[in-house]
Amino acid sequence: MRWLVLAMIFALSVLNYADKSVLGLTAESIMNQLHLNYNQFGVVGSSFFAASVLY
Repeated sequence: MRWLVLAMIFALSVLNYADKSVLGLTAESIMNQLHLNYNQFGVVGSSFFAASVLY
C-alpha cells in the first residue's frame, strides 16, 4: 500500500513540474489571448505555484 501511495505522489509531482514548465513556455501567448500585462500574469503564476505547493 505504501508503494502505491509513493508512486502516486511521484506521479503527481512530475505532473505538477510539467504543468509549471509548460506555463512558462506558453506565457506570451496566454498573456496575448487574455490581455494580461506582466504584473497580472505574475499574480496568476504565483497563485498557481502557491496552489500547487499547498496540495
